[in-house]
Amino acid sequence: KVIICSNFYKITPKTMKVLKNLSKMDQLKNLGASIDGVDKEYDWIRSNDFKTTCKTLENFYNETGKTLTINTCVSFWNFFSLNKIVDYFKDKPYVRAISFNNVIGKTQIHSHLHIPLEIRKKQFRYYDRKWRKERLVHYEHLRSHFIKDQKGVFNSRSKERLFKHMETIDEFRGFKLTDYCPEIKEIYDEYRNRDI
Repeated sequence: KVIICSNFYKITPKTMKVLKNLSKMDQLKNLGASIDGVDKEYDWIRSNDFKTTCKTLENFYNETGKTLTINTCVSFWNFFSLNKIVDYFKDKPYVRAISFNNVIGKTQIHSHLHIPLEIRKKQFRYYDRKWRKERLVHYEHLRSHFIKDQKGVFNSRSKERLFKHMETIDEFRGFKLTDYCPEIKEIYDEYRNRDI
């Protein structure tokens, strides 16, 4: 049995040949691609090109006939964009499931629990209504995080670290995440204007 943990950004021809042979022997099981967003949000979070990753996913499926799970690590950076992932991947022939069961914990700087509680509740209820009947979407762990960690951790020290990290990555990537996620922009603008 071969288990691969990858964002599937690139598979070399040599590696693809090995994977193709393994698929013929039915050795490729439980394959997952780490996809934390779509389009520019993916580029910002993963530092790879989303279109290239999708081409690799398609090529892998065409070469091996194997489907895989889209594994998303839920964080502050993509909490408002999870449904974009579902909408993009739910009809792709290479997708077996979409999982939101990898959730950054409350003590970590990138946790979605930094989002104010009322905003988080509203967004989670929206997801819960949308995904309840989606057979491909698995979000049990996200649900348990939501129920267990109602208070969150959005204090002034963590906000400062979180947004300093965002500004650094914005500069490194050459574009701003807030240009693609208005909900994060709203939280960020409120943080920046706190002393005005």
